[in-house]
Amino acid sequence: MDIDQEKRMAGDYEIIHALHIGDREIVLGENPSAPEDERYVCAFCQQHEIFANYTEAVSYTHLRAHETVLDL
Repeated sequence: MDIDQEKRMAGDYEIIHALHIGDREIVLGENPSAPEDERYVCAFCQQHEIFANYTEAVSYTHLRAHETVLDL
């Protein structure tokens, strides 16, 4: 990542993986300071001109988050 690029964030979660499907995408976010069972979040994202809309978010533990990414 370029030093000039900002991290993509959804609240307190840094988006660490994204997969586009049609006009939506599935994103995986990480928040290292969250409790262990809320450290990762998976959600659908729709990008608009001035904002992103994250829906159907689910928190995961580290192991479950990796299982989700492997299923993508």
